[in-house]
Amino acid sequence: MSIILISENANIILKDFLRNTGHILCEVVKTDSVYDAVSSHPDIYLCKLDDELVISMEQLPLLEKLLTKYEIKYTPGSSTMGYKYPENIRYNAVQLGKHFIHNMKYTDPVLLKTAQEKGLIFIHVLIKVIQSAISSQ
Repeated sequence: MSIILISENANIILKDFLRNTGHILCEVVKTDSVYDAVSSHPDIYLCKLDDELVISMEQLPLLEKLLTKYEIKYTPGSSTMGYKYPENIRYNAVQLGKHFIHNMKYTDPVLLKTAQEKGLIFIHVLIKVIQSAISSQ
């Protein structure tokens, strides 16, 4: 048995397949904290580090019963989400092996501390927005 955190908007065929193959689904529901296109994406609201989730304050009340029921270890984050970048990426980090990848400037402090406590190696990702102009010349 495995537990999968999945968007409430995921395709029903996918959800049925996952359930029929023995997985338990915990659906991440939409909030108004971020823009609509990503408003139910699990990776926007939480990050898994080893066997522990760091979860945003916006999503925690919506998932807490399920997390407790299935004995999923979690820690509440401290940052509030926002509609625009970088407020909407506080938890959108990833652990790959012993590496923690994110733009550390915008990482939720609790998530950052948890990654440090686990001895993960930080890989800082810098996103640079390049604006272009069209000229008639």
